[in-house]
Order: sequence, then C-alpha cells, then structure tokens
Amino acid sequence: MNSIQLLRFMGAFENQFTITPDPNRDTDNNQSSVIHPSNSIDIQLGIGFEKQTMNKDFVHYYGVDGIVNYTRADDDYSNGKIGGVTNNYVSTTDRLIRVLRTGVNPFFGIKYYFNSSISIGLETGIEVAYFNQKITEVESFYNVINILEFNELEPVTSHGIQALFNNIRFVTVGYTFK
Repeated sequence: MNSIQLLRFMGAFENQFTITPDPNRDTDNNQSSVIHPSNSIDIQLGIGFEKQTMNKDFVHYYGVDGIVNYTRADDDYSNGKIGGVTNNYVSTTDRLIRVLRTGVNPFFGIKYYFNSSISIGLETGIEVAYFNQKITEVESFYNVINILEFNELEPVTSHGIQALFNNIRFVTVGYTFK
C-alpha cells in the first residue's frame, strides 16, 4: 500500500452574456415585457491538500480545499403597461446582484486503474461557506408625457452560512504518462 500527499490548485471562470429575450418571464394581458441582456460572471479560486492511498488497482483519496468565490449578475428588463391615459407608462428595472463567498470543501474520491496508464475516478464532498450578498435595484419610469422618474431602492444585504452537498463533483478519465 503506497501513500502520497498532494497540493491542489483549482480555478473556475464562468460568464454569460444573454442577447435574447428570457422565455421564462411570463406576461399578463395588460403588460408587455422586453428583456434586455442578463449578464453574469462567476470566478472561483481554491487551494487544498490531498492524501492518496493506493491498493492494487484502486486509489482512495481525501482532503480539503479552501475556496473564494465572487459572483456578479446584472438583470435588466423593461415593462410597458397600457390601460387608459393615466396608466400608460414604460418602466425599466436594473437589478445588480453581488455575492462573495469563502469557505472550505472537505472531499473524498476513488480512482480505478484499468491498467498502469488508464484510470477513471469519482469525487464528492461537502462545501461549507460564509456568504455576503448585496442586491441593488434601480427603477426608471417614463409616464404618458415622457417625464422620467428614477427610484433607487435601498440595497438589500444579507449574509450567512451556506452548506452544500456536491453530489458527484468530478468524474475523471486519466492517462498516466511513463
């Protein structure tokens, strides 16, 4: 039975720039809705330690990663309401969501070696993180005589502890060079 210890580095970057209307927003009979781009960015960095134990064709491993995650989403949409002279207006809402998370991710996994070079593996774990979230909304209204009104809502902040079971975090197919 052999045992090794590893230092792990991890990074993830995701972004989305939507250029089509959101089909999930439903409108009623009195309102039409035009969706503007919904943009998001998600960056995660991590560093951790891993210990592996090899027994014949199987490698069992476990460890812990420290993570930092930043997410920013900007959701813009406009609404038009028509219902008589006093109800004609167009409004837009700009919603900005910012989330900062930091935490730990204990994990464990297994790899099976078909031969000395080819393996397949699964990894799972639990993530426990502190989060700080801020949501800011700005509403703009154009009424029937094109007077623009801005209404900046008080930012809503929240923070707390988040716990997630990572299901199958990684499925790996590996090749070892000799």
